[in-house]
Amino acid sequence: MRVLQIVADGKPGGGTTHVLQILKGLRHAVSFQLITEEQSYLMKEACDLGIPCQGLRFFISRLNLALPFQLRALVMALQPDLVHVHGGRAGFFFALSLLRIPMVYTVHGFHFIEKSPKIRWMAMMAERWNVQRAC
Repeated sequence: MRVLQIVADGKPGGGTTHVLQILKGLRHAVSFQLITEEQSYLMKEACDLGIPCQGLRFFISRLNLALPFQLRALVMALQPDLVHVHGGRAGFFFALSLLRIPMVYTVHGFHFIEKSPKIRWMAMMAERWNVQRAC
C-alpha cells in the first residue's frame, strides 16, 4: 500500500514528531511518501529515513490559489492508495485539489481559536470541510 503523508508545517513539534513516529515505525510495512514544506526539518528527517519527499511552499499566503493545483499535480504523479493529511492547512489545500483519493485527516490542534472572529469562522468552516472530506 502506498500512503502519502501531507504535512504543511514541517517544523519541530507535536505534529511533526507524530508523523516521524509513523514513518519510522511503519516504514518496513508500508510504502510511504511525504509532501511537506520545502527544506523543513520534517523533510530532512524523512529523507534521512529513506522516505521519498516532495517540497511545497505551503506558507506563501493563507489562500495561495496555485497550491491546490501544485498539490494535485504532485499527488497524481505519486499515485498513492491513501492520503493522510495532518493539520488544517494540509487538509484544506488537499480538499481544494478535488482529488478522489481516500483521505485520513489528523487534527494536531486548533490554532485559530484566538484569532479574530472572521478568521476563526473561516478556519472552522475549513475544518468542517476537511472532516467531511475524510473517509
